[in-house]
Amino acid sequence: MLSDGVLAKVGIEAHRAGRRVPVEDVQHVDVVFAAVKLGLCGLAAYALFWRSEQMSVNLPLSLFFLAQSVACLHLIFATPLVIPTSFPLHLLFALSLPASLVMKPLLWVYVRRLTCEDADRPGWPLLHALPALAGLAIGLAFLSLPGHMRTGLFEDVLPDAVLASGTALFVGYAMLLISLVFLAQVAVYIALILGRLARYRARLKDLFASTEDREMRWISTLAISAIGFWGISTVFMALDIFTLPSDVMSVVNNVAALVVLSVIAVWGLRQKPGFLRMPSAASETTTQIKYERSALSADQSNRIARKIDLAMQRDALYRDPNLSLWDLAKHVGVTSNYLSQTLNETIGETFFDYVNKWRIREAVRLIQSSDETILVISYDVGFNSRSSFYKAFKRETGMTPTALKRQVEEAATVADTAG
Repeated sequence: MLSDGVLAKVGIEAHRAGRRVPVEDVQHVDVVFAAVKLGLCGLAAYALFWRSEQMSVNLPLSLFFLAQSVACLHLIFATPLVIPTSFPLHLLFALSLPASLVMKPLLWVYVRRLTCEDADRPGWPLLHALPALAGLAIGLAFLSLPGHMRTGLFEDVLPDAVLASGTALFVGYAMLLISLVFLAQVAVYIALILGRLARYRARLKDLFASTEDREMRWISTLAISAIGFWGISTVFMALDIFTLPSDVMSVVNNVAALVVLSVIAVWGLRQKPGFLRMPSAASETTTQIKYERSALSADQSNRIARKIDLAMQRDALYRDPNLSLWDLAKHVGVTSNYLSQTLNETIGETFFDYVNKWRIREAVRLIQSSDETILVISYDVGFNSRSSFYKAFKRETGMTPTALKRQVEEAATVADTAG
């Protein structure tokens, strides 16, 4: 979602109208941060690429860091020069155009694969590759220009040769357009990622009784933070176009990008796909899967519902914090699809809500009859965290566990006084 602001600088440097500004200090800051980010991206790309497990999930993120490395390389070698004149620098600049435009789609593909439920990972629709392909085409068009015209596009005042060339002018304005597309991509892919995560978390509640460890909140936090970064980048671009460059804005821009890249690297190396199935899920036979295509009758659904209730009441399966839909299906002797259908259509609750309802019932009983602390009770009934317990308790009872415990203590005090 985030980059070095390379494209913004491209449009700015290619289209400043007849003025020269003191950019040396800002350039040195950019180079230092670009070098640090290059090292970080190189290590992350290497580590992700050589992880044999979940290669199909990690590959888009590894490519993301490689694309970021290309942008960093261009910034390192080109920034200290007022006008880059050598062909290698021009080649690096041309490669940075598609690299900067492919990073956000690669993050999107990474999130899609992390949250994909099916065994076959989703592909990459061509639509998401179009901006990068357009950047590649513009980069090739830039390289096809004569050397003096390529160099002229980076001058403060465009030379007459560039102004007289329709192709050179087209390339120059196309580079400015790419910088605007880069900023628009941030907003589009933040919306796509947040929407994907919302649907993914809703699906988790159909399959798992505890979802805290699978919700990938770090991605949501990162996406929301990127909105702020997007605003900073927009301000930074506007300041660079309409006023003198700001060393403060450059530092803020670079620090934010470095923090985001660090978070993506650390969590990307740790994150596993959210729908890794339990061993019991693989135990469903081909015959069962074929049979479950037929619809359940009302009597069948009611019998399964009774089995589910009995498993909770007699065996207290809800106390298992890692309980999954497949575990419960194996316990009651039906397929996971039949179980899910019964929960949704007959009982009228998601698996998550159904199991947590039993957990809260048990928690209420323990709060009223035992001296255990609320934290101990929350873990005893199957919750993984205090916050998820409080949230579920308030939803089921309309009060917090602390309020109920206070009521119990006050009632006991009144009873003792009356006695």
